[in-house]
Amino acid sequence: NAMSENFPLYPSMKIGISDLRVFAAFDTVFAGDDFKISTDMHIHAYYEIIAVVSGAMRMDFTGRASEIMEADSVCLIPPGVYHCSGLVGDVPKKLAVRFTISRAVADTEFAPVYDACAEMLEKSREPIFFPDGSELVGLLDKMYSEMVTPEFASDAYIRLLLEEFFIAVFRQLRKNDRTSTQNILKQIDVEEQNSRYLKIENFFESRLADQVTEQDLADYLNLSKRQTSRILTDVYHRSFRKILTDNRMWRAAQMLVTTALSVDQIAYKVGYTSVSGFYSAFEQKFGVSAGRYRHENRK
Repeated sequence: NAMSENFPLYPSMKIGISDLRVFAAFDTVFAGDDFKISTDMHIHAYYEIIAVVSGAMRMDFTGRASEIMEADSVCLIPPGVYHCSGLVGDVPKKLAVRFTISRAVADTEFAPVYDACAEMLEKSREPIFFPDGSELVGLLDKMYSEMVTPEFASDAYIRLLLEEFFIAVFRQLRKNDRTSTQNILKQIDVEEQNSRYLKIENFFESRLADQVTEQDLADYLNLSKRQTSRILTDVYHRSFRKILTDNRMWRAAQMLVTTALSVDQIAYKVGYTSVSGFYSAFEQKFGVSAGRYRHENRK
């Protein structure tokens, strides 16, 4: 599964609802990580649900106005939508779950629940803010409590909560679909832009270990190098080399905290042929050496 390969350290679970199968990957806070927000613009190849339990945060998107999410706010972000978070005070208690759906039986033609859910999700071209997210927030918060402080039969209870959660999500989507809310819009220009941004993001994520150039990205996008450079400047406000280096550094930082690999091994895995070059780039990015970063951030 692509999600389990991209997020091998995230708590995950598969559930079945009639003929629908849902694969869900929980944010790292469900595994006891500190609460945090993602301040860098990014996109995903899957759906993401973000819920604010307490406090508040700002959601920024490409091509639409920012939204303030307060306690009991829930947002569904479709694949390919460029987004990031911003603080409006202290770091909020924010929970997130990423998911994909499939048929429970791959070769069956009769799958009414899957077909209905797939159709609703396909209409979700832009972020959807649920008008009343208290039920969804409450269910996620219960799952969070069970994961960080397991009790008797926690796994079974979490599975039941997750099934109830996604049933509630799809019921709200169905309600939104019936009332034709403006959160479910088909905007061709935005869709094409987000598709291109998704390809750019996928390129950097999948080619971190390779010796790639801006021309490689241009060929991947089927654009000229000049067009590609202009897109990177307009969207990221950074050069190809700076974006590649930043992505390598963030991946290295994650691996330092979550794996037992040596610093030299991590350097090669994120595309550095010179270990000294990696050490220099890491310290320039984070202000501390890679070894010190691991020591200070590892639990």
